[in-house]
Amino acid sequence: MRDIKRDQQTVWYSLRNVVTDKDEWGNTVDIKDYGKQISDKFNVSANKGTISAQAFGTELNYDREMSTHNMNCPIDEYTRLWLDGRKVTEPHNYVVVAVSKSLNCIRYAIRRVDVS
Repeated sequence: MRDIKRDQQTVWYSLRNVVTDKDEWGNTVDIKDYGKQISDKFNVSANKGTISAQAFGTELNYDREMSTHNMNCPIDEYTRLWLDGRKVTEPHNYVVVAVSKSLNCIRYAIRRVDVS
């Protein structure tokens, strides 16, 4: 079964942008920052339990999973997330730590962070 609309929640995310520039000595440097927040609908799991199948293994430190059937979704391992009603004017509260793509679905391992 594909994404059921009633199981989806709005997630705001911000993608990391990398711009190549030159420093004062002419060396090539990568400048990393984050773009504007974008919203989309995803299936987001409850907090990770101990008796569930762990698609990303047991060594990866993550709290929840998020999935979509939109195979064009640009989210990657450096994406910041605003979940659980967090306002985009506040700091992000989750980050993506792993991406697992299959033929019809993309699953994301996400970890809660405290940003002050």
